[in-house]
Amino acid sequence: MRGAGRTLLITPADILLLEAAGNYVEIHTAQAKHLIRGTLAAWEQKLASLGFVRIHRSRVANKAQVGALQPTASGDFEVTIAGGQSLQRSRRFRANLA
Repeated sequence: MRGAGRTLLITPADILLLEAAGNYVEIHTAQAKHLIRGTLAAWEQKLASLGFVRIHRSRVANKAQVGALQPTASGDFEVTIAGGQSLQRSRRFRANLA
């Protein structure tokens, strides 16, 4: 990953989730968030073979970091990832974490 004139190496196992941010993708790790230029779809494709799945139109999660799934009244789900962070998951992507 390149940014601010430097290259940062992050192992896929350390990534909790990726989140769309306009023309950028925010990569969340337990220690920090990193903003890189690109699309969420491109990163999803690069990381799919390593266990990353789309859980919402603006989020891709590392399946190895998912701790719990909780259904909501609307039929969507709440996903809890390592560290206790809860994320909304769309029922459209339900099969991705089954």
